[in-house]
Amino acid sequence: MLLDTDSGQPLFDATVFTLCELRSRNLASATIEQVLRALKVLFLFCDLQGISLDERLSQGRLLQLGEVDDLARHCRFSIDDLEAQVLRATIPYKSSSSTTVSLLGYRNRSVLSSKTEVGSAGMRLRYIAQYLKWLTERRLLNLPPQHPMFAALIEVKSLVLDAILARVPGGKGRNGLGKRTSLTQEAQERVWQVIGPESPENPWKGAHARARNELIVRWLLGLGLRRGELLGVDIRLINFRSNEVVVVRRADDKHDPRGIQPNAKTLDRVLPFNGDLAKRTQDYIINFRRKFPFAKKHPFLFVANGGRPLGIRALNKIFEALRERCPDLPDDVMPHVLRHTWNDNFSIAMDDSGTAPENEQKMRSRLMGWKPTSKTAETYNRRATERRARKASLEMQEKMVKRTK
Repeated sequence: MLLDTDSGQPLFDATVFTLCELRSRNLASATIEQVLRALKVLFLFCDLQGISLDERLSQGRLLQLGEVDDLARHCRFSIDDLEAQVLRATIPYKSSSSTTVSLLGYRNRSVLSSKTEVGSAGMRLRYIAQYLKWLTERRLLNLPPQHPMFAALIEVKSLVLDAILARVPGGKGRNGLGKRTSLTQEAQERVWQVIGPESPENPWKGAHARARNELIVRWLLGLGLRRGELLGVDIRLINFRSNEVVVVRRADDKHDPRGIQPNAKTLDRVLPFNGDLAKRTQDYIINFRRKFPFAKKHPFLFVANGGRPLGIRALNKIFEALRERCPDLPDDVMPHVLRHTWNDNFSIAMDDSGTAPENEQKMRSRLMGWKPTSKTAETYNRRATERRARKASLEMQEKMVKRTK
């Protein structure tokens, strides 16, 4: 929820919107959080401009064209920067949509203007347009058609929403060189050297941390799991007879004591794992996890020291420690990069086996938990596409050389 720091109460309109438009559709909590962050940008912008959306709607107005342009520009800034701008600005008017701003967090901070990615700015604008549409339609449903403001609100809703969506940045950038890909074979070998429990370069102290973190990397690189799917692995859903694990999506799990519950974003599926990974997983459960009394109170595989389920922040810190210990590794070594790496390794295996592209697409979508018609595979297959394109180009050039000879 978004809270007003003056009263400590949830913002009414944002909360109702979340319950009616998002929660009722059973959207993931991470998606709802993204929507609320976009609304927070809108409310901070309104505070900066002295805009009261309630007053505007009561007058049959919403946003002016210049304000829409300014809003689109503000969607490219980080929330920290926007909050700092609100604190620096002296605005005698305080809108009814005052958002959460912590004065102590910014009193002595020098905030630089940082930009968000183009995709994030576009996502914010879409969510803001969705909220303004709901806000206007809720006002319309409370008015009789003969009300003088009824026609004005219909027209202004159409104009403003079209103007906002027209300013959504294009998703197809021309520069694809800096986009995230996967780890090279050399980088993968380097990771295996470092994470070995007996490796002198291993950055973690304690036998449990070393065994757990190596197993985490093996699960991520071996099964291509998302971060939330990995942290949600349930021991009860691991079948060591058939060497399979069931990946399920369970929002608001009552057995999960974590404040921020990790969750699966993709479809439920059954994934196979080989005997080596099964043996290592059983060894971790018997020789490490079982020694923590608190681990008996929940079914999650990976635990922190003490037995509580491993959280998202703790998982991120594991990869931060790995990057700091080995500066020769790529700067973007993180759980999701290992998912990209799995897809690249899968493409190599399919090339070696001579699998048809259409069958490769179906198998990839099945193992990743995507719908059969999903285009997500293109995102995770960038390095394989580059490799195939490079190979085809060199083959064409070789044919030219032979003709010359």
